Order: sequence, then C-alpha cells, then structure tokens
Amino acid sequence: MCKFDGKLLHEAILINRPITLLMTGPMTPLIDVLKKDTRLAQGVGQIVWMGGAIDAPGNLDPSTINPVVANKHAEWNAFWDPYSVDDVFRRFGGIHMFPLDISNSAAVTAEFLDALKQQGERLDSSRFLRINRSCLIRVAFIQDLHVWSHGEYHVVLLTGEVHTWTRRYLDRHPELLHKL
Repeated sequence: MCKFDGKLLHEAILINRPITLLMTGPMTPLIDVLKKDTRLAQGVGQIVWMGGAIDAPGNLDPSTINPVVANKHAEWNAFWDPYSVDDVFRRFGGIHMFPLDISNSAAVTAEFLDALKQQGERLDSSRFLRINRSCLIRVAFIQDLHVWSHGEYHVVLLTGEVHTWTRRYLDRHPELLHKL
C-alpha cells in the first residue's frame, strides 16, 4: 500500500495551490497526517471520497469476511475507521462522496476493463512502475531495493518510504531488477 505522508500538502501550501485528494480507502491516512500537523489541512482544496453507503446495503458480507465483523449495513472504507470519517466531515464539511450505492448502477463492461488495461500499458515503464495492486511509483525516486520474503522486494524511495514489490508485478518488468 502506498503511504500518505503529507508532503504533497506541505508543497501545496508553499506554492499556495491546495490540491484535490482522491481517497479510495479509509480516511485514516489523512487524519493521521493532520494529527501530526493540523496546518496541513490548508493544503487540501477538495476531497473526493469513494466510501460510505447512503441507500444501499453494505459490503461487509459474512460469506466473504469474518462473520465477527460482518455488517450488512456498513461500507468497508467507512467501517474500517468511522472516527476518521467523522473527523474529515467535521474538518472539511463539503466533500465529494461517491458511496457504494453508485457501484450498483455502474456497469463494468468488458470494453471498460480493456480500456483501463490499455491505459495502464501505455505508462512509460522506464519512468513508472506498478509494484503492487495499489501502488505506482516513479522509477527515478527509487533509492534502494532489498530482497524481502518469498520472492518479493522492499522498494526504498528517496523519501525513506518503503513499499512492497509483490511477486505478481515482478514479472512485468524483470529488466528493472537488473537496472536497480
């Protein structure tokens, strides 16, 4: 998972250009950053959040997750850390929310999936690298690479952040392993 550390918010404040945050998971990373430095909230222009459920059943189905935490009314991104969701709504008020409800009417066709795949393939692999399902990094920002576990690697960025390059994505760019 890519780590959100607030550096972009700091830069946005320095150049007086607040940014739009696209949050596709729990609000926890944003709130963790703001707890360390509340001034970073000034770097947020808008928040677009894929989370919550307004008038649809939740996605914590007991047949797919531990029945102890299953909840037929909750959406995962909100359920994971409801206190952070509350904090974001209180701090920022008007956020753009795309709840689970919209996924029930949005058709994911074969054509859409093909177009999405083609977009990913057009990325210049000499400059960008998908290292796991949720993390795309700029190759120039890689400081070091360490063998980790079961054929996976830890990628250390110039910022000091460490991300896991999973086996599923290693075979897509094996030449990069030799260059790094």
